[in-house]
Parts: sequence; C-alpha cells; structure tokens
Amino acid sequence: MSLWQTRWDASTKGRWTHRLIRDLRVWSRRKYVNSNFNRTWLLRKLSAQDRKKATPGCHHCSAENDDAEHTAFDCPAWNAHRTNLKNELGVNSLTTTNMIPAMLESAEAWTACTSFAVCIMQEKEEAERDREKRSTTLMAATLE
Repeated sequence: MSLWQTRWDASTKGRWTHRLIRDLRVWSRRKYVNSNFNRTWLLRKLSAQDRKKATPGCHHCSAENDDAEHTAFDCPAWNAHRTNLKNELGVNSLTTTNMIPAMLESAEAWTACTSFAVCIMQEKEEAERDREKRSTTLMAATLE
C-alpha cells in the first residue's frame, strides 16, 4: 500500500482524481461501496470533459474555463444541486479537499455525491446536444 501511495503521489497522470483521492489507504478501506460503474464513470466523466470541449468557456456562466473543478465546485448553474448535496453531507462548503472524505462517511453520502455528479453531467450533456442541434439547424438554414 505504501508503494502504491508513493507512486500515486509521484505520478503525472490522474492528477484531477489525485486532488480528490489523496490518501489511497482511506479510499481502499471503504466498506460499504465497491468499485462500480457510477464511481468510475463519475471520476472519468469529470476529468475527461476538458479534453472533449471545443471551447474552454463555460456555456452555463461567464467563466473562461469549464473544467471539472469549475463544474463540480464553482459554476453557479449548479448551485441548487450543490446546496442540496452540502445539506445531505452536512458540510458548509464543497471542495476538492472535503468531497471524497464526506462521500466515504456513509452509503447515503456516497449515493448523494454520485447522484449529484450524474445529474449535473446529464444536464450538461443535454445542453450540449441542444446547442449542437441549434447549430446544425442554423447551418442548414444558412445554406438554403
């Protein structure tokens, strides 16, 4: 475990996930949650969104950069979801430092965090599909 932690800390890969899961011992000792699709999907989805975007700006607010941290912790478009999650977790703020420890407190907290991320990512993907559809419609109208 110590070697794994040392490699995790020294690696240049997976840095977004490292910001969330700093201590692999704590992560590996969780008893009520197995590695599953939702956890893997959540972490990969959040970290991969930067590479997928054609433009760095947030389509939901005026932020210049719409990265995973902005989406999960800062974008005002998701304040209602974030407030609900903070209430469910019993925390005053939601940060890269406290999200995973709070998530590991109970099965209910795990479910709340996963639901938060899934909901936001689904809404973002739906908004992206709508933008692409409008763009395609506008392009077709221009060609006529």
